Amino acid sequence: RFPDAMNATSLVGLTDLYCTGELLAAVQRAGIWSDSKDFVDTPIKHPHVAGDVLMAWRRYPPDRDRWRDGPERTDDEVRAFVAKYFEAGPARPVEGGEVDVNDARATLPDWDPEGPAFARHLADPKLREFARRVHALWPSLARPPATDPPATDHPGWRSTLLPLPRAAIVPGERFRETYYWDSYWTALGLLASGMRSTAAGVCENMLSLVDAHGFMPNGARVYYLNRSQPPVLASTVAAVCGVGGTAGGDGGTAGGVGGIELDAALAARSLPTLAREWEYLTGPRRTVRVRSRRDPTATHAMYRYWAYTDQPRPESWREDVEVCANCESIDAKRRIYRDVASAAESGHDFGSRWLATAGEDEVAPGETSVGEMRADPASLASIRTTRIVPADLNGFMLRYAADVAAIARAVNDDATAARFESEANRIRVALREVLWDEETGRWRDLLLSDWDEDDWDEVPLVRFDSQQRVAVGLHDAIIAGLRADPTQVLHNSDFIDELEAMVTDSPYGRVLPEPWVIYLHDLHREMCEKRERNKRERENRTRDCRRDIHSWWLDEGTLGRARKLCEQDMRAFGKGVTFKTNKITGHYNKTAVDLYLGFFDSSLESESVHTKPWDVWAGDREDVVRADDGFVPGTRASDWIPLWCGAVEGGSREAILAVDALRNSGLVLPGGIATSLAHTGHQWDYPNAWAPLVHALCEGCDAFGGDAGGKLARDVATRWVRGNASALERTGYMHEKYDARNAQA
Repeated sequence: RFPDAMNATSLVGLTDLYCTGELLAAVQRAGIWSDSKDFVDTPIKHPHVAGDVLMAWRRYPPDRDRWRDGPERTDDEVRAFVAKYFEAGPARPVEGGEVDVNDARATLPDWDPEGPAFARHLADPKLREFARRVHALWPSLARPPATDPPATDHPGWRSTLLPLPRAAIVPGERFRETYYWDSYWTALGLLASGMRSTAAGVCENMLSLVDAHGFMPNGARVYYLNRSQPPVLASTVAAVCGVGGTAGGDGGTAGGVGGIELDAALAARSLPTLAREWEYLTGPRRTVRVRSRRDPTATHAMYRYWAYTDQPRPESWREDVEVCANCESIDAKRRIYRDVASAAESGHDFGSRWLATAGEDEVAPGETSVGEMRADPASLASIRTTRIVPADLNGFMLRYAADVAAIARAVNDDATAARFESEANRIRVALREVLWDEETGRWRDLLLSDWDEDDWDEVPLVRFDSQQRVAVGLHDAIIAGLRADPTQVLHNSDFIDELEAMVTDSPYGRVLPEPWVIYLHDLHREMCEKRERNKRERENRTRDCRRDIHSWWLDEGTLGRARKLCEQDMRAFGKGVTFKTNKITGHYNKTAVDLYLGFFDSSLESESVHTKPWDVWAGDREDVVRADDGFVPGTRASDWIPLWCGAVEGGSREAILAVDALRNSGLVLPGGIATSLAHTGHQWDYPNAWAPLVHALCEGCDAFGGDAGGKLARDVATRWVRGNASALERTGYMHEKYDARNAQA
């Protein structure tokens, strides 16, 4: 972790404030901002921090009886509360165009206002101007490092923006933060602009997020910490370090930037971080074992997208709630929320690919569908992302492993290189055996037969009522243990009475003050994680839980934190609580722990409570072989991502077949490569073309597809660049997606 990484207290507070709960729902329902993302991007007003706001919300308005009047506030009350405790809104996007050169160089010292060096050698004056104008956008997309919060009487982070050590490059408009897979193409663009130092900063920012959180999140916001995106960090490091990675083709990374001197320090620094993210990417929930289509007796571990949430996405709260408006059960909503967020993790949010209607409404190759379609939001109710083994993700995993191996070889770390070369070979075999479709000449998504029904009762939930239930049960166990054992220092009647007085009755059951609930909930969660780790290691679960709890459960630091929370915050509930009569000595109360373990075991059977971003409930499921229903219907550009990732040897029969299949697929249109053939109105469908897919497929064809692949790649790339240049000249903007039906030049 870099020194200014967000502290755990701020992270928990901001998560509770912006990512779940009553306040988030009330603000989004009130529609204060037209875009759901605007609220969760709006900082808290100085000098408040998240804990202050949550406490104020529970007491708001002052004359309101929470239990008598119910949890709802009026929209006007919500607006007044937001105006008092939050800024007026998020920072507005910075328009491109002419910039102050001195200000730009302060943030991007390697930016040259004269334009990129390569542009001076372009013969076409329109393309020279296009390159200059695109290069001129870098300063307007740059954000200075987000590090320590300003010093106040109540220090703490007041924004969901995750801190980064180096200047960030953002996509623009409503996307005000770093994003995962965008950053790979951002780094390539910076390298093309001669801005290697800034590209290295982008890379360092990504590595710092993995160091802090164990994986690169979807984006650099607190509310993105329950999902990732297509894993391209290793490719980003390889490109910036000047390392050739992906096996196959003409002997190096497809699209690797040539002529760059090896940055051995960055390469070596990245390896432990890349290995750490690999552990996240291959976690139990993300891994499924499926049968080979060539040899039914063989099985392969493959990967899927999996978001660790079953709640509406905070940044799209209203949209997600609307999708589930007609759901008949809570379980159905939870499944949809998870699969919607998992589709967002794929980067393809949204398209027919993830829906039960995949393969419908497709435009026949050689034909053109005219006009615009409007996507039906209700169609997302049939989403099934976590039942799909995606061709592109497994290609990305192959490329990740191959790039890590190449980085390790470059710095003479032979052990790491051998490990990841083995992983790459394993995934390459799995792609061939499971997802390669010889008949159509491409890799295809595989549809699992069933949901994770056996696991559904273990899906983690973070809800106020479940936290209260767990906390009240543990609270009772602690009190019972303290009363039962008079030999312990903590057996103090005043102390026990104070603990017991925290519980109050409400129409919703027995409840505890929120600070104490959070503390006990965290304690329970930590023990759940310890238990599952012990189970996976085949150790004696009860013995190890008891041993672990000896070391920290009632130590001075842990209960000291609880004491401080209570003394500071309990007065807000009209209960003066102190611990002055007790000296926390670190003594362990055996009876309380025994009772706790009993409660702990029984609580896991009925409801799991978990807030970590990855899964501890998986046990030994990775050996279970999942049945499948065959390939997902339909034709999509993502089917050819494994070609770019080195799934076949350059010039091989399969590579040539894949290039020929792409050429005849109907996806290659005058203005680029359409995302799919399904004309549904969803943005990741026909006729939309997205730069990352166009770039990857062109590079894959060029690197692995022989002469025919090179010709197809040059033809598509030329029309794509000229079309982008014409659109910029005509509209004044670079666009997120383009209509592939139209040749813009």
